[in-house]
Amino acid sequence: MAIKQRFSFIAGLITLGTTFVSLLPGQAVTLSNGSLSVDIREDNGAIDTVLFNGQDFFNPGFPVSNWILQGSTESFGINDTDGGNSFGSLGIPSVQLSGNKVTVTGSYPVGGFVSFERSYELLSGQNTLRTTTTITNGGYDQSFSLADVFDPDQDANTFGNFNTVNTLQTSGSQVSAVAIGPNSGNTVTIRGVTGNFQTSFLPGSLDISNSDALNSFFQNAPYNPNGASEDIGIGIGIRQFLANGQSTTVSFDQDYDVKPIPNPVPEGDNVAIWSLANVLLIGVLWNRRFSKRSQVS
Repeated sequence: MAIKQRFSFIAGLITLGTTFVSLLPGQAVTLSNGSLSVDIREDNGAIDTVLFNGQDFFNPGFPVSNWILQGSTESFGINDTDGGNSFGSLGIPSVQLSGNKVTVTGSYPVGGFVSFERSYELLSGQNTLRTTTTITNGGYDQSFSLADVFDPDQDANTFGNFNTVNTLQTSGSQVSAVAIGPNSGNTVTIRGVTGNFQTSFLPGSLDISNSDALNSFFQNAPYNPNGASEDIGIGIGIRQFLANGQSTTVSFDQDYDVKPIPNPVPEGDNVAIWSLANVLLIGVLWNRRFSKRSQVS
């Protein structure tokens, strides 16, 4: 269980419409609309805390709200929710207020050299956090990967339950990862807005912590728990080729709301259902084969 030290003194508070922006000295920049509050770390530009309806979504247990940059399929850098920065001192970003957004800029020696600008914005009239990232290749031609990883645990602090009820939902070409608190109904939905995102739950894992895991995330088909209740991570990312000097800009949303509490599929039942379906299929094929033999004789 991670315990985070916090400054209680707020250095400044700026009101921007219905969004409040506060500066926590040496810690985080905070966006809030009253029901949804998001802290962005000043040391690495990662999400430190998301509170919705007073519940901490990503810090209980093993805190995961990380973002990752990778050059080619080998170099790997991660900015994690505890302030880790595996890029070294060159990659320490600038975290600034820009209107009603928090904007993070920096340059990392990933696959030669890549600069980025990353903004976090609470959308007006919604409990939605939009993250938009532009990466520019200042090195040799290659593929770059950008990924965000989360482990929702919104019912842990109040109910002691680290599980969520998890489903991938598809609407046209858009895939959304939906994680519902099994006790509260507090829900986060993560979905791409622009860019060819891969969105998936992470079977057997809470995080993507190295190049092999990131490559596996992009190479494998998205995993859908189909309503299973389990403690599981969510990944959303893109992999795109950029020549020297080329840029790409992509956005994804995190929607927060309260949904009806579903009856979860027990963890492991997906495998049982798959196995039963295969047994039934084998039976049908065997009966057809037997019937044909009887007709011939």
